[in-house]
Amino acid sequence: MKLRRFKLLRGSILYLVLLVYSFILTQLLRNPVSGALFIFVLILPIVSFVHCLIGKSAIQVYVASERSKAEKNAPLEYEIKIVNTTPLAYPFVEAVIAEPSEDAVRCTRKRFILSLVSFGSYSVRNTVKFRYRGYYEIGVDSLYISDLFRFFAIRADMGNFAAVTVVPRKMRIVGDRRTFFTDTPSPVMRRDVTADKNELTDIREYVPGDSIRDVHWKISSKTQDLMVKQYSSVEDRHVYVFCDLARAERAPDRPDSYDEYDALKRYVRTQSENEKKKSRIRRGAAESKDKIEERAAQIEELTEKKDDASEKSSRRRLERRHARRLRAGMSESESETIRAIDELINSSVKKKKSKKNNKKTQETPSDAQDASPGDEKEGTSALQSDLERILALSPLPDKATDNARAYGGRIKAQDDDEYDDCCLDAVIEMALAEVLSELRGGNICTVSWFDESAPGGISSVTMSDVAGYDDAFSKLATAVAVPHESFVAGLSNTISESSNVTVKIVTSNLDPQSAANTASVPSKFGGAGTGCSVEAVIYSPVEKYEDAALRASYTDGVAADLRRHGLSVVSLTETASGDGERVFIEVN
Repeated sequence: MKLRRFKLLRGSILYLVLLVYSFILTQLLRNPVSGALFIFVLILPIVSFVHCLIGKSAIQVYVASERSKAEKNAPLEYEIKIVNTTPLAYPFVEAVIAEPSEDAVRCTRKRFILSLVSFGSYSVRNTVKFRYRGYYEIGVDSLYISDLFRFFAIRADMGNFAAVTVVPRKMRIVGDRRTFFTDTPSPVMRRDVTADKNELTDIREYVPGDSIRDVHWKISSKTQDLMVKQYSSVEDRHVYVFCDLARAERAPDRPDSYDEYDALKRYVRTQSENEKKKSRIRRGAAESKDKIEERAAQIEELTEKKDDASEKSSRRRLERRHARRLRAGMSESESETIRAIDELINSSVKKKKSKKNNKKTQETPSDAQDASPGDEKEGTSALQSDLERILALSPLPDKATDNARAYGGRIKAQDDDEYDDCCLDAVIEMALAEVLSELRGGNICTVSWFDESAPGGISSVTMSDVAGYDDAFSKLATAVAVPHESFVAGLSNTISESSNVTVKIVTSNLDPQSAANTASVPSKFGGAGTGCSVEAVIYSPVEKYEDAALRASYTDGVAADLRRHGLSVVSLTETASGDGERVFIEVN
């Protein structure tokens, strides 16, 4: 949030109106009072500007936090204080403060409008528990100091922050571990704190995690501090812990396939609706045909009646004409001949009219004549079945079989932004817990992870005892995420041995490509037949997925596939011990 150094406020419009009014008043009245008013209005912004400049240099900001380094989920108290060291009042000060968000995931810029009286102050005191490790800055970015009349505001860059580094928790793995994962038959012997010791090499101070059996009670009683004995063995067992810090790969976006799928569904639906409309039209046409035929029959009947009446009328007319001709003196034979000619003419006219009507009837289109209700229904169902068959043969998924199944489901929208932080923290804490477990078992341990700032892109820390754990913790605690393409099998390049290799892979990336890459690690050392032992410690937050059951089933499938490739698979879950300490326990 970058603010301008100077900005005009709404009061500046009021000032312009006041300036114009005082100028007009001065020109009209032309007296000392109006002139003084105009001069006062004219110099008012200069006084306001000086007032703001004084505040810019005199207002101080103090930021303090309880400590600069905090453990994740541990309470941290901080205080932000803005102090006015002048006798002038500043009723309108806008502060841009960086504070933890409500979910304590990250620090966000917030704006506050505050009022500072003469020699007054404004304080913000709060306690926060950061949910994820990282680097956080709490403080004041800048102040916008306004004058008394809200004409304008001047920005004062403060840049006063308290930096807080949040580190992961130091957790341990509890449970009945009768044999450590590294207790595998091998010609290489490891140092065991519960077995016979070869030679006492040193005495040092007690470090949490040391066996109570190694305490040197005689020296401890003299020094009043716990001291432990340190031994050497013939040859130590070396364990490699790979910490997978790659970002998670998301499932493909669903709109690509669903748009095509929905388009096909819409096409089927549209065609079905069109067929229904056509069927209604055909039924209407058939009904109209029936009505037309019925009307035609009525007309024909009326026409026949009319023709009969016309024929009778014609006969009467011919009879009258015949009678008139006889009365006029025409002979009977001549009158009959004329009447026969008239009847022939009338018969010819009737035939012509009949032919003309028949021709019109044959030329009239009647699409509905060949369609019957059964045929219409059969045509509609045939088209519908064809479209449904096309849809069934389509390779596009429906919403019940989302294409995200191949990736174990889809992350919830509200958890997508912080999913990588959640997985990264869990993987680091589990890797450190595994390191501590191996060191307590008397093994030399090397933890490796991808680090873009390190030479070669890989960082490694080797520890021979619990005392070296803090070195690994300090370096891994601030490690950042790397691109998804940084597959964990690439860390095997840090191993110089070609046989009798013991590797632990801590990962949360279970997508198909990452899982296949993890499964390839044993083959890099000749497989289990050469004494290679590889264990995958997986973390899968099913609660952050839309379908938790699908994600759990997918995780079980990935674990089974890793076992088929010769890896041992362990899942760790966080819980509280009897004394309230947060620990990891193994889940089979």
